Amino acid sequence: MAAFLFPLLVLISLAFDHHLTFAMPSIYIGGLALGGLAVWQTTGDGEAAAYEGIALISLFVILGAFALYS
Repeated sequence: MAAFLFPLLVLISLAFDHHLTFAMPSIYIGGLALGGLAVWQTTGDGEAAAYEGIALISLFVILGAFALYS
């Protein structure tokens, strides 16, 4: 949700005195891209297995740890 709302807020802020910027740290951009790619590859076949869910949860925990400690 935040990936879609953030650009909208930047565009809306152009109507106000204080403008928002679209600068994000590279860890967040990489995390969004990697997370989207992983979900796309995992759910692309239309079936789910327990190990795929565990792999996605593990990936998001690792990405969260990188974002927390960067």
